[in-house]
Amino acid sequence: MFLRRTIFFTGLIVICIIQAQDVGVRNWLEYRGAWEGHSYFQDRLFMRIDWSKFAAGLQYLAQEPSKVFSDKDSANISSEIESYWFSFYTQNLELVAGSFTAVLGHGILLDLYQRYDLNIDHHCDGAFLKLRMPYIEVTGFNGIAKWDNRAIVRGGQIVFTPWNFMLGQEYAKIKPSESHSQDMFGAFASGDLSWISFWVEAGYKQSENPDIPKGTAYYASSSILLYTFSITGEYKNYSDFDMGKTQYCNPPTLYRYPPYILTSMRIKGVDLDDEIGYSAALSGKISSIAGEIFYSHSSNHDKEYPVDQIWIEIERQGYNFLGKLGIEYLKDKDSTFMTGIVDATFKPALSPISFTAIAEGQKIDWRTNMFFLISFSYTGFGTMGIEGGIINEENMIRAFTDLDFFESVRLRIGLGKRPGGFSCSGGICRNEESFEGVEVDVVVTY
Repeated sequence: MFLRRTIFFTGLIVICIIQAQDVGVRNWLEYRGAWEGHSYFQDRLFMRIDWSKFAAGLQYLAQEPSKVFSDKDSANISSEIESYWFSFYTQNLELVAGSFTAVLGHGILLDLYQRYDLNIDHHCDGAFLKLRMPYIEVTGFNGIAKWDNRAIVRGGQIVFTPWNFMLGQEYAKIKPSESHSQDMFGAFASGDLSWISFWVEAGYKQSENPDIPKGTAYYASSSILLYTFSITGEYKNYSDFDMGKTQYCNPPTLYRYPPYILTSMRIKGVDLDDEIGYSAALSGKISSIAGEIFYSHSSNHDKEYPVDQIWIEIERQGYNFLGKLGIEYLKDKDSTFMTGIVDATFKPALSPISFTAIAEGQKIDWRTNMFFLISFSYTGFGTMGIEGGIINEENMIRAFTDLDFFESVRLRIGLGKRPGGFSCSGGICRNEESFEGVEVDVVVTY
């Protein structure tokens, strides 16, 4: 029986590939051989086949617990098809059977998403439907969340889009296998005009267990354009809106994660049980000089855990030069962080060669962190460089290369030591273990 099924599915895949109008495959091999720290070897395969109005795909993972799960034993090594789907789509209809991701509004209520770079895979297996009509869009889904002990997740939203405005109503129900169900309701409104845009969203959570308090969530953002300048602002207010240890929503965070090593090593998310805050930013450009000033403040409702952040960035762009100066001030309860950054890229005129140098310095109370990066790039060949510094009183030095001269293949190699710490992206953070050894990534796309 197993042999018959294997032959049947193999033949079906071959026929689909032959008949397909487009086939996309991406395979990511990642190896880490540690002299100090955790070693692993894993593979991620993504395949998508399109023909006419239909598409099918799968995600295959062969991996042992990577750095974020290194405290677990080898019994957690897995090799299986993590997700698969078949979809039908037209201008007015989208239907997915199998694995799907979904977001309601801005993610205040529910955000089923995948971030393999952060080891987060919150897709569901079931059915997803989206219907588009003039001025109206309806979404509905029902699935099983394997990552939450096969909890049932269902919901949907209806969105009205008159002129340049959007009005929406949301609903989601989470039914865990071993606890009480929770219902969530939400509504949002947005507008996008030539010089101003805004988004306002509110959510409400209620559990079948009367001992669990009712929760509320509010979020608002706005942006104003004035010639070459823009002013943006955000506000959030969450109270008893946490779903427990499992993350079902991914609301916007007011905290800024600049793309530099020292400024991204601290964890700061959204406390869905008790947090209120706001942020404001002014950015603009005059001639070849651009800049931004950003400020945010958040705390619990009792103001016992305040966090204040100021980020200032100035950018100067010339014919063959790009320079940036960044300054960050962060006050996190009892700790103060002061960080300065110089980022410069030089590319000679009409040359495929470019050079980049980054220097970072950070003062944390009585401790000082330092980091540097120097790299050389050649268009069509790749990038080579060296980075290092002293972070959390730990010395590091690491050489790396990113080669892309192979057809459809990108090869990434790192050799050396980098310290542990928090790594943040998009408001989601994970803890990186200290590592010393060899890292190799092979990414094949065709």
